[in-house]
Amino acid sequence: MGKFKKLIFLIIFIGLVYFGAIQLGFIGGLDQVKAIDAKYGVGAGKLIPATMDELEQYGSELQGLNASGDTKEVVAVKLELIEMQKSLLEYSENVSQIDFDAPNCSVSGSIVKARNAAEKAVHNADNALQKRNNLSKNISGFGYLIHEDFDTTLNAVKSSLEGPINTLKTIC
Repeated sequence: MGKFKKLIFLIIFIGLVYFGAIQLGFIGGLDQVKAIDAKYGVGAGKLIPATMDELEQYGSELQGLNASGDTKEVVAVKLELIEMQKSLLEYSENVSQIDFDAPNCSVSGSIVKARNAAEKAVHNADNALQKRNNLSKNISGFGYLIHEDFDTTLNAVKSSLEGPINTLKTIC
């Protein structure tokens, strides 16, 4: 009977360690990120959700993961992309409200808000590129984050905002 009790204890102990490792993100963390990505249609063709509501929900789910290791690094890149997209949406909203005939250069004016949002988007793109360098080169299922197309896309975002930022700076 002693061997049977030891076997039961060992099985329970292994089960608890396995469950604990899953909860702490040591096992299956990247699979959880993949599941969240699939829910929002995120992948190589769509780096991030497009609407503010989806961005909020997606970010909340990613932050809810108890990530470590590679999972933590992937989540860090994705959170920067979320912030970049939020800033781009804010930029777009504020640019559409600019009255160039009577520019409002106050801190709460649409010109300053648009410029700040564009600058923040550039900053988040830089951060995403920098954090991406921490990813393992053979990370399974997230190769699009380390592919040169990722660099090209984020650098294009940054380049497309440089002109408008400079224009907005000259207005105010």
